[in-house]
Amino acid sequence: MTNIGYWVATDDDRKPTDNLVCLVAHDSREAAKGSWEAFWADPEWAAVRANGEEVTASATTMFLDPTDFSKLR
Repeated sequence: MTNIGYWVATDDDRKPTDNLVCLVAHDSREAAKGSWEAFWADPEWAAVRANGEEVTASATTMFLDPTDFSKLR
């Protein structure tokens, strides 16, 4: 998993919401599946959640392909 960037979503008044948006890259969809499974099973992550830290308990996955005119292509 390669970290590209992180953002905090804001509302219409530009106040932060409780949503953290992260963009990560993987070599394949299979690699993504394995990376996320390892992340959710990580003992350090489990300890943070168990200690009552306010952290996300779920994530939404979306796969993106760059356009032909993207600088990422």
